[in-house]
Amino acid sequence: MNLPERFDLVYIDKDGTIYNTSVDYKDLIQIPITEEILLKFGFYEIYKSEFSIRYGIENFDEIEFKWNKTFGWNFYYKTFCIEGIKFVHSLQTLFFSLCGEELKFEDIS
Repeated sequence: MNLPERFDLVYIDKDGTIYNTSVDYKDLIQIPITEEILLKFGFYEIYKSEFSIRYGIENFDEIEFKWNKTFGWNFYYKTFCIEGIKFVHSLQTLFFSLCGEELKFEDIS
């Protein structure tokens, strides 16, 4: 697949300012999922041990996100385990696909 060298983007910041820009796709980075990012998306810790951490999210009892030393991050929806969710954009896409809602990013600093 041939990708263009640059992508034209339009985005709006949280203050409502509209930006038009062009980005080289080589400059785009994937943001790895971390505990801090999960907390900012509204996840909360359910369980923690030396080897694993389990998170839930308000109003979505059927969703859990788990990390362990052996397998990394796994996303659980009802009885299904979805492996390989390593980056924020993947989590956002999956959550929206399953729940029909965007994850809300809160500044908890």
